[in-house]
Amino acid sequence: MKLVEKARVPQWKLDLMKRAGELGLIDPAQHSPNEPVEKWFVLAVALNLNNLIEGRK
Repeated sequence: MKLVEKARVPQWKLDLMKRAGELGLIDPAQHSPNEPVEKWFVLAVALNLNNLIEGRK
């Protein structure tokens, strides 16, 4: 990610990415908060959340 691009990302988006990473829902190093996502990504996040709820990793 370019520094210029990162500067355009609002802090609330960076905060969401950081928190999602801390919870193990996503790897923020691999994704930009401004990028659109595909269905597989949404499903992966949902399944990661389900694993957390059920106590699995």
